[in-house]
Order: sequence, then structure tokens, then C-alpha cells
Amino acid sequence: MTATILAGTEYATARRWPDLLLVGAAHAGTALLRDRLARHPEVRFSHPAEPHFFTGIRPARRFADQLPVVLDGDAYASLFAAMQPGVIAAEASTSYLWSAEAPQRIADTIPGVHIVIVLRDPIDRAWAHHRADLAAGAERRGFLRSIRDELARPGRWGHDQLYLGAGFYADAVDRYRRWFSPERVWIGFYESLSRDPHATSREVVTWLGRDPDGLPDVPPERAPTRTRGSWLDALRGRSSSYPALEPVMDEPIRRLLEEVYAPDVARLSEQLGMIPPWSITPAL
Repeated sequence: MTATILAGTEYATARRWPDLLLVGAAHAGTALLRDRLARHPEVRFSHPAEPHFFTGIRPARRFADQLPVVLDGDAYASLFAAMQPGVIAAEASTSYLWSAEAPQRIADTIPGVHIVIVLRDPIDRAWAHHRADLAAGAERRGFLRSIRDELARPGRWGHDQLYLGAGFYADAVDRYRRWFSPERVWIGFYESLSRDPHATSREVVTWLGRDPDGLPDVPPERAPTRTRGSWLDALRGRSSSYPALEPVMDEPIRRLLEEVYAPDVARLSEQLGMIPPWSITPAL
């Protein structure tokens, strides 16, 4: 990150900065919530919607196309410059939840920003993440092999897949609560969001101080997309080089992940004062 990115209040007030950050977790409904909130007339998201500015990542070459990062402060501020006064300027970089440095960088630059965190059962999150990468042709390993590899060598955002790493929430939530006052941080669960996206979106809009009736009660239309794997397979005829999508997770793998995540879920439960609606349910 350049020295001008976090140059203090004078620099921050000289540019248009976001009012709202959806910081993750990845594969936990952040995009679903973003698409819903974007339909409100007083909420506008940047393009790209995930600039990853405050993480300061420089992704590996193989991730460069998937992560169009913005590292320059002026370039980042320009993403919001054309938004009308009074609208909520927003972005949704899921790397901000994983990054240990992002919360302080955000607080130093835009201390009044609103933070939205959506958490998902970390086991289901890891499974969904792996399946999405398989479908996109970005992963060749089976789920168990990828988990074992990450247990042996934890990864970095923009350089590794982070099937496990993106599901440890306790430290991340603690960091945001340390740098922002409680009224600035909204924490929800994918399980509620996926069950009733409209109700969750209304809750967030109300929390932001805007009229929730501005949200249409119908899902946004999304153009169909072709996955990377589909066109690569058709082009190269190499579908056999990618493992098949496993229909369900093997129980031994689930039990392994329950052991991996149980301490973190216990800490998170204590922080939130409640047990999340997940398969791992430690007693408070």
C-alpha cells in the first residue's frame, strides 16, 4: 500500500470514501446481500465491487483475473466520486474479514464507516468454497486433499485457496469490535440470509438508517454465467483432469473439520453471547 493511503483525516475528508463495507465472510452470502442492498435507491456499490483496497494484497498471477485489486488511494476514492450526495457508498471486499491489518487501516481512514459481517457454518463454507472452485476450473484437488494441504501449510489471501483459513472468525470479529464501536458493526448469519434474503436485507437497511420499504420484494435478476471449467473443458477436452463434484461431504471429513473449528466457534460464541446456528455447537 502506498504512503498516501492512510495519510490521516485531512486526506480522508478530501475524497469520497465508502460509508458501508461488506467485509465477508467469503462464500457466506456476501454477494447475495450485496445484490439485494444494491436494489435500494439510496445504496450504491463500487465497480469493481471487491477492490480489496484495505487488504493491500498483490495477488499471485493465477488469481490476477479473479481479483481486480485497487491499491492506489486516489484510484480507490474515484470508485465512489460519482455517487450522488446522500446515497450510501459501499463496497464488498471479503478479504477484509481475513486480513489482520484491514480493520485498523479502515478505522484510520474512515472511522465512521459501517461494517457488515455475514458468517456461515465454517464447515459448510469450506465445502461451498471448494465446490465453487471446482466448478470454475480453479481447483484440481479433491476436498480432503485440499484440506490436508492447508493444514500442513496455511495460506494467504490472493495466493492460496483458504478453504480452512477463511472460516476462522473469532479473531476477525474481535478485531472489528476492537477498532469500531458496537453500533458500527452488524453481524448476521448466512443461514438466516439464505432462508429469507429480503428480511435480512431490510434489517441491514434499517440499521443503516434508511427506509427498508425502498427494497423491492423480489430477487434481483442475475445473468447466467458460464464457469471457467465449462469452457476450458469444451476447448481442451480435459474434463477428466478435474475431480468430479462430490454430492455430499464424507462424514469422516466433517468430523475432522468439527475438531479443527470447534475452538474457534467456542470463542466466537463467547464473543457474541450466543451459539451460532451451525453444526458445531459448543456450550457457552
